[in-house]
Amino acid sequence: MVVGVESIHPQALLAQVLERANLQRALKQVRQNKGAPGIDGMSVDELPDYLRHHWPEIRAQLEAGHRTASFWASRSAATELG
Repeated sequence: MVVGVESIHPQALLAQVLERANLQRALKQVRQNKGAPGIDGMSVDELPDYLRHHWPEIRAQLEAGHRTASFWASRSAATELG
C-alpha cells in the first residue's frame, strides 16, 4: 500500500524530513547539482560547519513551528545591511 503525503500527519512528515539520513542525501544532491548559495548567501560548502554549530537550535525552532522562510529572508537582509 502506497501512503500519500496527504495522509501523513504534519509532525510525522517533518520528522521524516529532518532525519539525518534524509538531510545528508539532500546535501549530497545539492553538491552534485553544484547548488548555488541560497537567499542567506551561504554556499553548500559552508553549510556543514554552520550546522555543526547551530543545528540543535534550528531543529528545535523548526519542530516548534518558529522558523520560517521569512526568518531567512530577514537574516539575509540584516547581513547585507551590516
